[in-house]
Amino acid sequence: MAFPPHDIESLEWEGPSGKPVLDANFFGLYGVSSPLPTFYTEDLIEEKIEDGSAARDFLDILHGRLYPLLYEAWEKNRLSLRAYEKGEKEIENLFHVFTGLSLPVFREIDPLASTALRYAGLLTQHPRSARGLEAILSDVLDGVPVGVEQCVERVVSLPEEQRLILGGALFLGEETVLGDRVANRTNQILIRIGPVDNAAFEALLPGRESLRKVAFWTDFYLLDPLLAEIEILLSDSDPSPVRLGADTRNRLGLDAWLEWGAYTREKSVFVRIDPVLSIQDGITMKTSGASR
Repeated sequence: MAFPPHDIESLEWEGPSGKPVLDANFFGLYGVSSPLPTFYTEDLIEEKIEDGSAARDFLDILHGRLYPLLYEAWEKNRLSLRAYEKGEKEIENLFHVFTGLSLPVFREIDPLASTALRYAGLLTQHPRSARGLEAILSDVLDGVPVGVEQCVERVVSLPEEQRLILGGALFLGEETVLGDRVANRTNQILIRIGPVDNAAFEALLPGRESLRKVAFWTDFYLLDPLLAEIEILLSDSDPSPVRLGADTRNRLGLDAWLEWGAYTREKSVFVRIDPVLSIQDGITMKTSGASR
């Protein structure tokens, strides 16, 4: 009649088919947690002393139905359990409402889209921040340091109809610009990854899977069609300079350096990601590389 130290007394596998038999200490019709009067349990104890079990066996028949009902009630509002333990696709689709991918056809475009629920908390935030993008990309790259610099300056060409010409209707001091180019800080970010070792550096170069992941999640996270430039920093303790006769191939503009010791800071490669319209279009990211 004492309170049990744990809820599960034992779990055994019986019979040739390995049927599990669970002996539970909670939610029973006898014992300290029973809703029935105490004398029912006392009668069972006396019956057991006399080597009998008919009354307990009858109550266990009822337990065979009561415990499944208890489990169904416990499981009903635990949607994550139903979605991933039992594989209920309808519940999984409801979860994906938070990621914008409630229709399975969107998640079938790219295997990476099926993992969007991992970042649902960040994807539901509006406006979406640079810190959120940093957290997602760092997780995608297994904890590699990631920083996002906003409002990066870039020089853009002015359309011919907007340039200053004689007879043009432009106001001095408001919209008059000398030349055909202007500095712009409104539509580009810089994603700085690293420093990383040589193996991780190679995996982030154009054409590799790690860079594809970065490009996919950057485009998926950004709501505006921003240009994104990625700077991949190679640690100065893991050099890979060009050597004649070496087994490795160095690509000009990506991972080819003539000398390493003359530099005191990390080397880096810049990769430009062109913005795409949406995941529904199924467009592959375009990348290009340049080393500095």
